[in-house]
Parts: sequence; C-alpha cells; structure tokens
Amino acid sequence: MSNATHKKPGKSNRASRKRALIRRDGSICVGCRASFSPDALTFDHITPQCIGGKWNIENLQLMCQPCNTAKGAR
Repeated sequence: MSNATHKKPGKSNRASRKRALIRRDGSICVGCRASFSPDALTFDHITPQCIGGKWNIENLQLMCQPCNTAKGAR
C-alpha cells in the first residue's frame, strides 16, 4: 500500500475523494441518515487515523459536522 494514503491528501485530492464518496453513498450523513449539500458533509475515517486508519475510499465515509464531532475517534 502506498504511503500516500497515510497522510492527509491535498485539496484537489480531497475534492476528488468527496465526489467518489457522494457517487458511492449519496449526499447522506452515515450518522443521522439526513440529506445534506456536499459542502456540509465532512470526511470520517471508519478506522480512525490515530489507530492506523488511512485516507483511502474504503476507509472513508461522509458525516455531517455534529455527527462527526459526536463520533470522535471511535
């Protein structure tokens, strides 16, 4: 696996990943299941970065800010 997935991607890479996640999951927060504009959704690591979670699509999901904040590093 490349080292590129270990660190936070650049802005254009983040936008590309967000588009891929929206194509995969829609503009839905996985926490509260509400629909949001893409700008209102934030990245969440399924496996948190602090325990080795990476910035690959398989480990990312989109959450609204309140849900992402409530989840924390879990």
